[in-house]
Amino acid sequence: MKQRVIVLVVVLVLLGGIALAQKPALEIWGRASFAPAQAYWFNSLAYEWGAANGVDVKITWIPVADMSPKLATAIASGTEPDMVIGGYPTAKFAEAGLLLPLDDLVDRIGRDDFFEIKLKQGMIDGKIYSIPSGFELSWMHVRKDILEKAGILDLLPFDNEEEVLMAAEKANQVEPGVYGIGLPLGGSGADCYWTFQIYYYGFGGGFLSDRSVEGAVFGKEPNRSIAKKTFAFEKDIYDRGLTPPDSGEWVDISNNMAFLDGRIAMTSNPMSIWYGIMTGKPDLVA
Repeated sequence: MKQRVIVLVVVLVLLGGIALAQKPALEIWGRASFAPAQAYWFNSLAYEWGAANGVDVKITWIPVADMSPKLATAIASGTEPDMVIGGYPTAKFAEAGLLLPLDDLVDRIGRDDFFEIKLKQGMIDGKIYSIPSGFELSWMHVRKDILEKAGILDLLPFDNEEEVLMAAEKANQVEPGVYGIGLPLGGSGADCYWTFQIYYYGFGGGFLSDRSVEGAVFGKEPNRSIAKKTFAFEKDIYDRGLTPPDSGEWVDISNNMAFLDGRIAMTSNPMSIWYGIMTGKPDLVA
């Protein structure tokens, strides 16, 4: 679709007898971050590169919950962007012939600059189709003052899921309106499934024994039973009112805001909550 439009424009210009040199364009879609500085940093890199190379760079940051449906619609209509930050699923797009292999780019940057496991995750039929743009650690953000009021500060750091559940129960409503834990359960946000993964791995579960159909072990024992245990663990937290009642509607930013607004005593999340505390709620730093 894009190629047909470009050809049509060139033909019309030639017919009009006007010689205009079109500036090449690069359209980028990115999955929006809770930390605006992350987008500002990438914008500066992209625009600087565009200016140096005579390319008109356009960047659009899209909310996490909207990225997948918007990308699917764009692909179906032939209006997809040239480059995507935080797009998925890589395998589906690569197998459909929609992606360019990035092996030459990885070699120019240097393969030693990438975690090997991340290159393998983006590898389809021996070629690399996606590379990491960043790396995040996820941890449990905890209001130590709430746990201290609950008399369970000595539980930190938690050793297992049972201790997390105990802390959530003891800390729940120690201060009126403050829930013991913020558990993302909304289907439209990525936080929901990767929070599930944290507990699933903690209970000893796994997804793949090797990269093949036979190696998909999520639905096989003992992982099938571990998955049921993990779902039951999360359901128990919700049913007992240890997480806010609107947790089933949460998107990626919701647990961040619940922590910053003082509605929850703890939640699992990457460093974006800490960024929010440092930049917007410095009184919570202690």
